[in-house]
Amino acid sequence: MLLKLNFLGKHVKDNLAIYIVVSLSFLIGISIGAFTVNELNIHQEKDLISYLRGFFRFLGNSGANNFDVFKQSFVDNTQMMLLIYFLGISVIGAPLILIILLLEGFTLGFTIGFLAKELSGFGILISVFSVLPHAIITVVVLTTASIFALNFTIGIVQKKRNKSKNYKFLNQLLTYSFIQAGLTCILVIASIIEAFISPVFMMLILRFMN
Repeated sequence: MLLKLNFLGKHVKDNLAIYIVVSLSFLIGISIGAFTVNELNIHQEKDLISYLRGFFRFLGNSGANNFDVFKQSFVDNTQMMLLIYFLGISVIGAPLILIILLLEGFTLGFTIGFLAKELSGFGILISVFSVLPHAIITVVVLTTASIFALNFTIGIVQKKRNKSKNYKFLNQLLTYSFIQAGLTCILVIASIIEAFISPVFMMLILRFMN
């Protein structure tokens, strides 16, 4: 355990700049998303409220197929991980990783901000019990994957710049691929929560709302 903590501490110290940039990208996205809620015009707000009410009615009447939700969630998450993975390898596409994180932050910030604004306390409850549980896992995994992707890119750039013969690309690629595959597996937990647990809390909250 101590060895793992030492490794983690060293990794953070060696890649502090990447950690800061990645964290800032996500936090900026959240801030923009939350701010955008207050900038919606009345027509946009009505459309979103109408969509939200329709979604709630759908859940109350028939509900979504849990396995379909799980499948779609995992497919979406896996596609996002693959995109980050290949952007890290491509080098030239690495900056797009920060845009992906910014958009993820925007989506989360906007969702929570809109729910809180339109549904007040119930919106906060929905956010805490139905949105955040799987979102937190997804965000942690995506940010971690982004850090390793950017770290891999920087390693390639430094190798080319310094013409280092000690840089073993294949070994680094295998390690990078193994880490990203492991992180993708963790997303199964997020998909399970989103498909099978979050809807239960959502239904309970909706009953109190009605």
